[in-house]
Amino acid sequence: SQGNTPEQEANNFINQVKNYIQPGEVVVLDWEPVGTNPRPNNVDWARRWMQVVEPALGRLPWIYMNLSTANGNNWGDIASNNPLWVAHYPGNNTANGYNPVAHRGSVSDQWRNIIAWQFTDKGKLTGYDGYLDLNLYYGQASENVGIPKVVSAAIPPMKESDPYTTWTDGNGRSWRVCQ
Repeated sequence: SQGNTPEQEANNFINQVKNYIQPGEVVVLDWEPVGTNPRPNNVDWARRWMQVVEPALGRLPWIYMNLSTANGNNWGDIASNNPLWVAHYPGNNTANGYNPVAHRGSVSDQWRNIIAWQFTDKGKLTGYDGYLDLNLYYGQASENVGIPKVVSAAIPPMKESDPYTTWTDGNGRSWRVCQ
């Protein structure tokens, strides 16, 4: 909530997750600013939230946002340090399995660490009847997912024949991710 200070929101977040967070799990600021033209102080709000969360939890926060927000602001030190999980649903965004329907879009050169691309909110996977958000993860397949692989160029969509690994999250769900 932008109605609270970033410090209030960060401290609330820390108090909610500190006793539950496990090795290999990451923290993410879901940055969905109010309105279509974010106020300039939004970047500072996000920066201040991250500056409280990182030392308290000992993890470099990721930031999740849509492509236009990522490209529409000067993210400065956030863009050079924190991994970006970008949401961009190009064209027909219904996807069956992990085949993005199009390119993830051009992300501003300011972003050094693009960790993931959410390519649909209308994904379908065998065994689940509803829609799912589907993402491509560009990091290393390792226990320490908090340190992203730096992605500096467009990555082609994953194909069914691409090498993958199975990762099981803290809830016992298995996920297929790029190696």
